[in-house]
Amino acid sequence: MDLGVALEVCQTSLRHAEYPAAVSTMKRFLLTSPNQNQDKPYWKSRILVGDCHFRYDRFQEAVEVYAAALDQVQSLYGLEDPKAAAVLQKIATVYVTQFRYQEAELFFRRALQIKESVPEDSDSGACGAV
Repeated sequence: MDLGVALEVCQTSLRHAEYPAAVSTMKRFLLTSPNQNQDKPYWKSRILVGDCHFRYDRFQEAVEVYAAALDQVQSLYGLEDPKAAAVLQKIATVYVTQFRYQEAELFFRRALQIKESVPEDSDSGACGAV
């Protein structure tokens, strides 16, 4: 299964509120796809899986998948990339949902540091693009 097909199946499942099917599709894709650590789209797929877990109130799984996406973003783009800030915000949001405010604050602060370090006229401000 290629990325386009997996995303289409997953998005169809999400439209019908079939979160377990969406997660299953993306997990199957991530586990069977070659070179997943080198190819750029895979971190976005992990975000989608994390989003599915989050919507289905599977918070621990969401954090684990988001953390894997963060590792990949940081290895591909560096520690100060706006994409990393966006993933950090997703992790923080999960913690807020669980009333784990101190942990959430750490992730929000780190995301804010990254955002503030990016020049305003920078073309890489993809924080909301995840």
